[in-house]
Amino acid sequence: MKTTSTPTTPSEIDDEDGRFWLREIEAAKDRNEKWYERARQSIERYQDKGSRKFGKLNILWANVEVQKAALGEDFGKPQVTRLNVPAHQNVTRHVSRVWEQTIEAAVRDTNDNREIRNAVHDVLLPGRGQAWLELNPLTQSVTDPTTG
Repeated sequence: MKTTSTPTTPSEIDDEDGRFWLREIEAAKDRNEKWYERARQSIERYQDKGSRKFGKLNILWANVEVQKAALGEDFGKPQVTRLNVPAHQNVTRHVSRVWEQTIEAAVRDTNDNREIRNAVHDVLLPGRGQAWLELNPLTQSVTDPTTG
């Protein structure tokens, strides 16, 4: 069987390699099917869309929400310290306070921590705690000024 570590064209990929990986993907789906079913059931119980008698408490929802608050809602307070205290202490102290407040506002006001919150939710309900990130780079062509 011919294998190519880094094919340059699709024709260099052996058909047997593709079939092997498709079989591996199917085997992984089969291995995890029970887990996925139990995860779906736990999420349905957490969401509690069924009819529940008035006054009854969804204890799963309550426990997960309390644990989420403890695990992933508070990302801490930034602390900017001055390593060398120069003669102009007041200026550097004010600059460090501005940096701290800027970092704190950026963490609080942006949605950059969404993946961490989702992973915390994922570890508390289905139990995996995985965060999947996808990189979509933005590229543009630039001409080299030295070569023209």
